[in-house]
Amino acid sequence: RRFYQKNNIFNLDNVRLERRRTFFIMVYSRLHQLIEEATWDILSEELKSKDSALCVNIQEPHLDYLPLHLACESHAPDNIILAILALHTEATKWKGRTGNLPLHVAAQANLSDAVIEALIRENPEALDEFNDENFTPRSIAHNNTEASKLLTLRPAGCWHQLMKDEMREEKYVMHLKTLYDKVDLAFEKIKTSDANLDNFTARLEGIEEKMNFIDSISDATLTKVTGRVQGYRGKIKTVENRLIRAEDDIKAANAREYMAKVASRASQSEVLRIQKTCKTNVKSLR
Repeated sequence: RRFYQKNNIFNLDNVRLERRRTFFIMVYSRLHQLIEEATWDILSEELKSKDSALCVNIQEPHLDYLPLHLACESHAPDNIILAILALHTEATKWKGRTGNLPLHVAAQANLSDAVIEALIRENPEALDEFNDENFTPRSIAHNNTEASKLLTLRPAGCWHQLMKDEMREEKYVMHLKTLYDKVDLAFEKIKTSDANLDNFTARLEGIEEKMNFIDSISDATLTKVTGRVQGYRGKIKTVENRLIRAEDDIKAANAREYMAKVASRASQSEVLRIQKTCKTNVKSLR
């Protein structure tokens, strides 16, 4: 209560904000310790593993600075800063002490152009963000360095357009790669077709040789073959005629049998009729 009265904090939201700020100040994880102690080899090895416990603390600030701010402030090697940035890209929008973004800290520390460019690409608007001292990363850039050119010569809109162009170019390259793959596949199919065509040509040549052999047979042999074929045809015709006659005989026998059955039924009907008439006449005589 004394603390709140001393700092004129009477609003509940302000109380919660101050508690949250106090918590952020008190957070001091192993990740923060490794950065401050500059144990880059150990940090590099642990950052390579996505299951590392350090990744849990990647979003926790200490003294209003995220691990990305601390790494830039401590002049960490490029691979360390880029690994932390890859794990927490939203850190480029976090304003730490005195309203500094990671790009402010990197520009002030005169870090490499690779780090500066990576930070700008994640948040181009940071180029024109003012800190509490009314400075932008452009205004605190060092002179005569590649990083300073990245910071001062290109507006944020150009960075957005550059990244769009790069994405478009990457898609174009991927499209070309797909086309090249399709062309290679087409060439493979053409090679297969050529092999199939060669096989088909060889078969045609074999057929042509057989046809030439047939053409080389003498006329006498052909006449003999033709006579045998005609003889076979005559025999087949005779067999067919016999079969036709046999079928006709079977049909005639079936017809005779049918007529006999019909006549038998008619005779039975006539006998029954006569018997009935006789019975009627006998009854009338009585």
